[in-house]
Amino acid sequence: MKKYSHIIKPILFLLILAIILGGLSYIFQPKNNSPEARMRDVKAHAILGEPKDTIDVIMLGDSESYASYSPMEVYEDYGYTSYVMGGMAQKIYYLYEYLEDALDNQHPKYVILETNTFFRKLSTSKKIIAVGERYVPFIKYHDRWKTLRKEDFYSKIEYTYTTPIKGYYYKDITKQVDTDIEDYMDKNNNGSYIPAEEKYYIKKIYNLCKKNNIEVIFYTAPQVKNWSSEKHRETQKLADELGIDYIDTNKHLKEIGIDWKTDTRDKGDHVNYYGARKVSKYIGKYFYEKGTLEDHREDPKYQSWNQDYIEYRRIINDKNITSY
Repeated sequence: MKKYSHIIKPILFLLILAIILGGLSYIFQPKNNSPEARMRDVKAHAILGEPKDTIDVIMLGDSESYASYSPMEVYEDYGYTSYVMGGMAQKIYYLYEYLEDALDNQHPKYVILETNTFFRKLSTSKKIIAVGERYVPFIKYHDRWKTLRKEDFYSKIEYTYTTPIKGYYYKDITKQVDTDIEDYMDKNNNGSYIPAEEKYYIKKIYNLCKKNNIEVIFYTAPQVKNWSSEKHRETQKLADELGIDYIDTNKHLKEIGIDWKTDTRDKGDHVNYYGARKVSKYIGKYFYEKGTLEDHREDPKYQSWNQDYIEYRRIINDKNITSY
């Protein structure tokens, strides 16, 4: 036995460590997707509380996604159900995780990938941390120790939280672009390309969707500060390689009606509500012309969406609410 002790001891140590981390992960992982449970990126993960198989379209991306697309505007016009699973400065690796989580309960017909996140390189160290957080939730949620309740030690995970704005980040302030923005797509060119690691995860998302019979669409939000003709070409090249549609709203600003004097909240980095409303109507029309989605407004199964729409409109019309 002594002969193998140098092997047995490390294995035993790792086994005990795995049991401890597994137990701590169960305890510390939020048992609900609500703000009170301290779920990370609550607005994005509110989709987990939606009734099973009721979402037609999922949008993934960084802040450009949740600032530029409002699902309730599309529901108002066409009755299509969609959700934005976006995160601030989000990396493509995390979006793959988000989609995996969503597909446990939803089977959308489309996944829209917002493209600004394609150019956010994920460092090796952060990727290792991300993988660790995925499989050992204690790493992600270790700071919940102050808010632990006795239920966290034995309760099952049950996601019940939803939001009437479906992942959209409402902001109606206006800070107009104060510089000459003519031909900004060409002025921003700086040799941008999609890093190999990010391209790997984009294709991984594509393959996950293909496996589940979900159509992928690339989408670029209106953005003066970050987007360029070179980024467009890189993205279009990848879209062509995968054989998918690519909507670059920067190429259709006049058709959409974007006015950089009124439709941006931060001088052209993101659109505000007025810009998002225009973009959402443009995307809604795109799906209408494809003719593959159903109008759910009169369907009893989707009456909660009609109630959420009433609440959404109340939020938008309340002059005391400037962001939500």
